[in-house]
Amino acid sequence: MNYPPPPPEIQTIVELIGEEAALALMERHGGAEIYIPLHADGSRLVADIGYAATSALAAYFGRERLKVPLCKPWRARILWRQGLSRNAIARKLLMSTSSVDRALEDWAPKTRPVHIVPGQMDLF
Repeated sequence: MNYPPPPPEIQTIVELIGEEAALALMERHGGAEIYIPLHADGSRLVADIGYAATSALAAYFGRERLKVPLCKPWRARILWRQGLSRNAIARKLLMSTSSVDRALEDWAPKTRPVHIVPGQMDLF
């Protein structure tokens, strides 16, 4: 999937492990500080983001504590692009719908594009 560009606070992590693993990391640990081990073997992170992503984080941040950002506006844009409604995004990210609206403002259309099926009659 073609994601919107990540914000600066998660850019390095996205470059290291990719969007999907970064999203999984934020979903599980967003807002918390986590210890990044020197090696992925035996790390609990492997269950959350996979062995390859944990190894990449270990190579870059090994033996450091990493504060995982929440990046709710970026995640809201991704969820919108995946087809979730504004209400579903608000529930999933524990945001108000007005916060979701602000995150999507000037980025997403207020309504989704209408897909016209060939041969379908016009209603108006």
